[in-house]
Amino acid sequence: RKQWLLFPPDSGKILQETRVPYEESTIYSRLNFFCPSTYEEDCLLKIERGPMRVVLTPGDVLFVPRGWWHFVESLEVSVSVNVWLPLASDCQNRLREALVKLIIERIGKGLPAVREDVPYRLEEILELIEKCISDCEKLREEPPEEMIHKKIRKTPWTPPDLSREFKNFVKLGNYLGREELRLFLHQQRHRFPVCENEKIQESTVEYLNRDENILKKITDTLCHSEIITRVVDTLLKKD
Repeated sequence: RKQWLLFPPDSGKILQETRVPYEESTIYSRLNFFCPSTYEEDCLLKIERGPMRVVLTPGDVLFVPRGWWHFVESLEVSVSVNVWLPLASDCQNRLREALVKLIIERIGKGLPAVREDVPYRLEEILELIEKCISDCEKLREEPPEEMIHKKIRKTPWTPPDLSREFKNFVKLGNYLGREELRLFLHQQRHRFPVCENEKIQESTVEYLNRDENILKKITDTLCHSEIITRVVDTLLKKD
């Protein structure tokens, strides 16, 4: 079995989003869901709408919409397969990530990363950004009639539509209420002996010197999703 917690895309502020440590196409939360502290519990309980909790069993398929935050934990030894479904907006997402890569490579060097990648040359990143801009412009200039032919139906599917149309196969998830979320976080924190719990909490502390901490704040600010979106909109704006 595999447990998922899913938060809507606009939860970044409560979840304290960060791009450090850096991993391509991944935005992390500073909060520890595996063994949350009382401070982290207080932060999460401020969220207006609780997360959706799903426990997958063998044979289940979970559809995660683009941009949804998720915490995943294997409750038992398990193997899963992830499939990325192509979207028309992918070119803009690639452009966003190329801009983040540029910032990380030029400003965030030396900050923690999930893995040490082979450094990109500036020319390679700029070529990637140029290619992404070109792809976005081509998509925008595509004749409307061609886009209509590509659609299977005139209105997009909604989760309730799918659950009604395929009621034997599609099941909607349930959101946790405030007390359910509080109980879940309490159970996560107290499932380990006290000494082990303290070790886990201690391991989540960021050990950065003063300069690294300032650099991290600058990098996180420049890589913030709202800032990157504004840059993309400006780059794609017609002169």
